[in-house]
Amino acid sequence: MPLSALAKASIMRWPIEQCFHEGKDQVGMDHYEHRSWPAWHRHMTYVFLALHFLLRLRIRYKKSSGLDLAAGAHLDRVYISFSISPAQ
Repeated sequence: MPLSALAKASIMRWPIEQCFHEGKDQVGMDHYEHRSWPAWHRHMTYVFLALHFLLRLRIRYKKSSGLDLAAGAHLDRVYISFSISPAQ
């Protein structure tokens, strides 16, 4: 495996970890009790859509709220990639 691929993987670890942390904290990612794959997949889809919506609101109102989103602004790409990937 090339060193550049390892570097890219290590850089992407933080946004993914932050995505899961925010999902558990803000929109109930860890509050599912489903017994089937379709139900779990539907729950995770709703979680990522809710996270994406909240992130877009944070970015839109960044200037008026005084929030510093420099560390989390790149997460928009991560949430979009989750929300548009095809379900199988």
